[in-house]
Parts: sequence; structure tokens; C-alpha cells
Amino acid sequence: MKRRLGIHMAGLAGILLLSSLAGWAQVTGVKGRVIGANGKPLAGAVVKFHRTDISGTYQVKTNKKGQYGHYGLPFGEYNITVYDPKTGKALYTWNKVHTQYGQVLHVNFNLQQLEHQPVNAAKMNAKELAKYKKALAERLKAMKENAKVGQLNQMLIENHQLAVQGQWQQAAQLMQKAISLDQTHALLYATLGNDYSGGKMWTQAIPAYQKAIAMRPVTAATPLPEKKAVASYYSGLATAQANAGQIPAAEANFKKAVALDPGQAGLAYSNEAVIFYNSNQSDAALKYAEKALAADPNNSNAWFIKAMSLMNKASVDPKTGKVVPAPGTIEAFKKYIALDPNGPNVGEAQASIQALTGPVQTNVHQH
Repeated sequence: MKRRLGIHMAGLAGILLLSSLAGWAQVTGVKGRVIGANGKPLAGAVVKFHRTDISGTYQVKTNKKGQYGHYGLPFGEYNITVYDPKTGKALYTWNKVHTQYGQVLHVNFNLQQLEHQPVNAAKMNAKELAKYKKALAERLKAMKENAKVGQLNQMLIENHQLAVQGQWQQAAQLMQKAISLDQTHALLYATLGNDYSGGKMWTQAIPAYQKAIAMRPVTAATPLPEKKAVASYYSGLATAQANAGQIPAAEANFKKAVALDPGQAGLAYSNEAVIFYNSNQSDAALKYAEKALAADPNNSNAWFIKAMSLMNKASVDPKTGKVVPAPGTIEAFKKYIALDPNGPNVGEAQASIQALTGPVQTNVHQH
């Protein structure tokens, strides 16, 4: 009976979720007016707030009257700089401005005299208070989101540790729990798909990968790192489908993975070669093994599939009755052994060479 070869999986692109912007419960307001060098209000000037106690930069623009206001600044100390609206050049900086909780600072600049005016703190009016409350609500929401993302990231780290140990069932259960907390991250579903695939639960892996793919549609404008991530989802899906016997669907999704990330070509074509080899379609297996080797000449798995596929093309010399291997068969077996001397198929490769040519010496390392 023909032994089935295993399909190699592509790793997920990234293990952690991106955290949202950090939030603070305490926010304050700063407003003022900027007078230009000509003595008139400076419109369109950028006013930047560079936080000095903790890294952070915020900015607003002045209106036609030279007025500006920011009502969602985290409580702290800032260097405030006014930038020219046309050249972007820094015009004036006021260092070490301490915001005040629950009040709005009045910070006015007079660039004609290259100075800032005395600072006044006052209670917010109704309009300013409304802006302040909105900013405060957004900060509190960000804090809750960060806390949840932090929890999910910890679960992804623990999932990775379980996967390394081969505890696929426990890893899948952990990802199911993570998804119950948040259903908005494709990475969680793709990780669940990898967990199911690692445990050879192919039919359960398929919908998990499909969900991840559906959540991250790709367009021409999609950044390359995101395309590579989605390519890994397609590769995982194709692997699961192939092992579940869904050959046409698997082949189509391997092609999608390669289209999104040509760097996966070697792995994808190698896996397609495995699909056809396991389906007793040696011509197609040979075709995709050759494609895999064109993409990655050091793909040992592809060399072995090529050699095994060529075995089916051997003939018998009518005069001597000896087996005549197809050109390249023995060379492919030897290349496989050279690249992976401790590989799982070395014994079979060695036996095949011996059957075709007689005894063969190989340098197989024993552990």
C-alpha cells in the first residue's frame, strides 16, 4: 500500500494583536490664540503638544481667527510648539507647560514679539465641557479596549506555548475562549484553524480559516504585510482541505496563497505535489514538485516527491530484464538525502536507490 506523505503548514504571520492607542482616564484642555509676525491672527498654523513625562505627541490647527483648542490631552507636562502653516518650520516653543485637571489652560502666542502670554486657567464653558466629556469617554473606551487586547495577546502567547508542546486540543480550547471574548480579530480564527490542523482535525479547521479570510478582504491597496498574513490563512485552509479530501478547493486556495505572497510558492507547490502524489496522480505530482524546486531548490520534500513520481516512469530493459529508472530519479533521491540526511523518508530513498542500482552508501546521522 502506498504510504501517504504529510503536508507542511505555513506559520501564521504574527502572534500578537495590535494594541489600540493607549488611553488615560484623566484628560485636560488647552486653548489659545496665535498672533503672527505681522501682528495678525495666524490661520492654519499647526500647534503641537509634545509630552515630556511620557512619550506622546498631539496636534491641532488654528482657525481663521488664529484660535486653537484641544480638549482631550492626557494630564501631564508638555512642550508646545507653533509651526508655520506654509513651510512647516517651527516658529516658537513654550516648554514645560503643566496641564490642570478639570480646567482649560489659556495659552496664547504672539509671534510678532516672539513670546507667549501669561497663562490663565479657567473653568470650561458649556461647549468646552461637552468636548472634554466626549474626549474623556473615548479615553475610557480605549482603556477598556487595551485591557481586552492585552488579555487576548496573553492568550495567544499561551496558545503558542501549547502548540509547541503539541497540545493541540488544549490550544484550540484556549482560542475558542479568546474568540468568545472578541469576535473581531481574524488572527484568533486563523490561530484556531492552525490548532485544529495541528491536531489533524481538518474538517474543524476549514471553517476557522474561512472565517479569518472573510474578515480580511484584500484589495490592490492592501499593504503587503497584510497580504502575506491573509496568504498564510489561504495556505492553512488549503492544507486542511487537502487532508479532508477536498482536492479542487485545496488547489484553488494554494494558488490564491501564492498570488498574495509569492514567497510561499515553494511551500504551496510542494503541498500541491503532495496532494497529487497521495491521489496517485504522479504526472501532476511531478509537475508541482518541479514548480516547488524552481521556487526553492533546497526543498527536500519536493525532491523526494519528484523522485517517487519518477519511479512510476521506470521501464524494463527487454534484453536484460533490469529496471531502467527514468532520467533524474536517482539524482532526485540523492539530493533529498543530502538536504535532509535525518529526514523521515531517508530509509525509503535509500532502499529505492538500492533497488535501482544496487547497494548505496549514505551518510545518515544517527541520534
